[in-house]
Parts: sequence; C-alpha cells; structure tokens
Amino acid sequence: MRRAFLALLAGAVLAGCTGPAATPSPSPGAGTRSSPPVQLTVRAPVDDILSDGEVGLARGGGRDHLGLTQAAEEQQNQPLALVRYRAWGWVDEAGRSWVGGPAQVTESLLLLTKVDGARLAFFDQAADLHSDCPPHLGLDDCAEGRSGSTTALAGRVGPYVFRLDGSGVDVEALAAKQGAKIRV
Repeated sequence: MRRAFLALLAGAVLAGCTGPAATPSPSPGAGTRSSPPVQLTVRAPVDDILSDGEVGLARGGGRDHLGLTQAAEEQQNQPLALVRYRAWGWVDEAGRSWVGGPAQVTESLLLLTKVDGARLAFFDQAADLHSDCPPHLGLDDCAEGRSGSTTALAGRVGPYVFRLDGSGVDVEALAAKQGAKIRV
C-alpha cells in the first residue's frame, strides 16, 4: 500500500518539479541559488538517506517512514506543527545518527509533495544557520552554521530537504554526497 502511495506521489512531485513556481524571499544566509529544473527520480527518503559506508561511522540509531501526524505529535505545539507540515506537503522522513570516537553525525531527510513546500521547509530548517554554503555542493538551497565544534547544514534538492549536524566530520562533503545521491 505504501509503495503504491509513493508511486502516485512520485508522479505528482515530478509534475510539480517541472512546472513554474513562485520563489519565496530567501531568509538571510539561506544560500538560494537559481538552478535550471532537473528531473529527479522520486524515492522514499529511506532509499536516499546517506548509508553507513558513505558517512564512514557506525550507525547509532535511526528511523524510517516518519509520517506527518507522528512528526507533529513530537513537537511542543502539535497543532501549529501539523499546520506547518501540511503547508510543506510532508510525505515521509527518514533519520539516522552515526558515531565513532569523537565524531558524530545526525541526518534527517524529508520528502515533500512540491518544490514550493520544500522551499518553505528548507527556510524553517535553516532558520538558525547564517552562512551560505559553497556553490560546489550542487544543492538548490543550502545554509550552514557552526556552534563550538558542531557544524549544521540544511540543504534542498527539488522536493527533498535534509539537515546534517556533525562534529569531527566534513559536513560539507557529506552534504555533497547527499545531494548527488538524490539527483541519481
């Protein structure tokens, strides 16, 4: 049933990725770039999230197929989160954490139904990040920030939004891998 739903959703997302869309005003440090439309094969986030081998650390945890209502239930203001996630067009999210000695990484990868919704989700994910990412990462939108030894990076590729938080690792290199993996 879930595969049939994702297949139907994939067609809707692809149609949304190629049509014209209004661009919201970027927030400071959001790193918005103008990119030509790219055809993506839409897959569930569990199929596109970074693998243990790509991160190079042992998996510490994770979860797959986090739905809209479950994600909203985990927020302090559940009704507001539900409204916000519906506006984004939330479909599915996967999350992972990895650890190895002093190094650690967490990632969430979210699939949305439309690019405009993904832009809104990206701006929410990047609200606490104030630096643009280098253009060579190949992401549609990207922002990053540092706090002590931790680097956080939010990125968007088409209808996907991801967030990486890590210390003792090259978060930009992981973001480039994630962007390339989504575009395959």
